[in-house]
Amino acid sequence: MLVAACSELDLNLISSQPLAQGLTAEIPLSKIAIPDVYNVPARHLQMIRSIPSRSLKSTVVGMKQAEHVRANLEVVRKPPMNRQEFFEGIRPLRRTEYIEDDLDY
Repeated sequence: MLVAACSELDLNLISSQPLAQGLTAEIPLSKIAIPDVYNVPARHLQMIRSIPSRSLKSTVVGMKQAEHVRANLEVVRKPPMNRQEFFEGIRPLRRTEYIEDDLDY
């Protein structure tokens, strides 16, 4: 994993939300997984900025449109999730053969 390699090599890592913003905004993250964050792009940003790693120092976010600015500002006053909250957030709650069976589009 890139984060582990950067940590071993004492390199700082900066994630880039804009590279996948359009794609991640379409992938739902549960309100249970990311509590108190109400729009989907902000939930992804909260998850990314909460990755428990010594090497991950910053997340670059997209600000091309006013909608992106509003979405990103939602997490400004919220602290990153702690380690336990982060791993609870990515823990699978249930599994089905096909992911589409669980998603409510």
